[in-house]
This record gives sequence, C-alpha cells and structure tokens, in this order.
Amino acid sequence: MGSLSDTGRDFRLRGMDDDPTPAELTLKQVAARAGVTQATVRRWVREGLVPQYEGTWTPAAASHVRIVARLRERGHSVERIKEASQSGKLAFGYIDELLPSSEARYTLREAARELDVDEQLIERLVAAMGLNALSTEEISQEDLQVLRYGAEVLAAGLPLPALLQIVRVYGQAMAQVADAEVRLFTCTYMSR
Repeated sequence: MGSLSDTGRDFRLRGMDDDPTPAELTLKQVAARAGVTQATVRRWVREGLVPQYEGTWTPAAASHVRIVARLRERGHSVERIKEASQSGKLAFGYIDELLPSSEARYTLREAARELDVDEQLIERLVAAMGLNALSTEEISQEDLQVLRYGAEVLAAGLPLPALLQIVRVYGQAMAQVADAEVRLFTCTYMSR
C-alpha cells in the first residue's frame, strides 16, 4: 500500500504505512489532522508540496500538510503552493514543535468507553462542531476533555438539541477565526 507509481516505476515512501516510532506520526494520523484522505497526502508528497517529509512523518511535516489543505480549500493552485513551499514562505510547520500538544490518541470506541457515552453521541457532537468525520478516527486528550464537558452538561440535564445548538455556534465561531488566520497568512505570505 505504500507503493506509489511515478511514470511507470514503483517506489516506496518510507513512513507512509509503516508503524511509527514514538516521535513519528502515521500517514493516517497526518491525513486525519488535515481533514483529507491518505491518497491526497500521498499525492501532495509526490508533487513536492510537503518539503519537510523526508521518509517519516514529523509534527512539522504534518503541520505543513494542514497548511496545504487550508490553502487548497481557499482555491490556491498546486503550482502556487509548491512555489511558496520551496521558497520557504510556508515554513511554518515547525511552530507545532514549539507548542505543547497531547500525543495521547483515542479511537472513537475508546473515547465512548472513557466518557461512558454512545459513539453516535460523539459523532453528533463532532458533526455539530463542523469538524471532518475523519477527526473521530483519532481523538486527542484535549478533544476528549471537550467531549467530557459535553457529556457532563448532558448529565446535568441540558437537552441534547440545546447542547448541539451551542456546540454548532462555537464551531462556527472557531471556523471564522481559522478562516481569518488563513486569510491573513495568505495575504501576507502568498502575495510576496
């Protein structure tokens, strides 16, 4: 499955399907964090859009994939993103290494068991937040805590429709913040 075809010859990209060491991420994790498919990430690597990928998935390479995903969502061409990547204008992937993050990951089933809720409830909350369905494949410690708050609010008596409405509003607000950040980044660095 890690074999890619490039003009008729097959080659393997190390780290695409292999089990990671503790400091590495898997292709599945990288794709889920960016909200794209594994095939899309493979294609971006082949096309040279992820210069930090050197055979293993580091947090910097994963961050770069997320930036590429956001720029593609905004309509930037592969050629323009590649040019910006190669010139260093998209060298922001390393910032993730400076920020604390939780490496603990839960499957949907594990999170449901930890919170003592149905898997469908987690899926509904994630959908209400406006997040990609792939984000339920791996749930971080921070995301688990947010879901825990939701479960506690429900247990305290708030009706599910009311919680889903509140979550939807917060999700839309965060999407607007993210959109503003991408626009600022795009205006500042892609126009140079």
